Amino acid sequence: MATAETEKDWIAFAAGKTSCQVLSEVKDAQEKGRKLPRKDGCSMPNRKMRLPLEFSREEYEILTKALSQFGQELVDLHGEEKISTSAAGPAGRPIS
Repeated sequence: MATAETEKDWIAFAAGKTSCQVLSEVKDAQEKGRKLPRKDGCSMPNRKMRLPLEFSREEYEILTKALSQFGQELVDLHGEEKISTSAAGPAGRPIS
């Protein structure tokens, strides 16, 4: 990521930061086409995070039922139309 022109800026940014913070800033810069770290480097970039989880079939069914009920409670509370869980992705697909 750093070039001869940007190396000092990246080293200065990395001082006192964890490797996770530096990596997050580098990925954010790459995604946004920046060559330098953000000037406000104190906060973490608002990047999408992954949370991969594995469940047994029984646990998966319990979780999806609970989330569906919770979603419906939110809809009932806010007077919205029923939330479609199909938009979340393929349900019930076994993990290989």
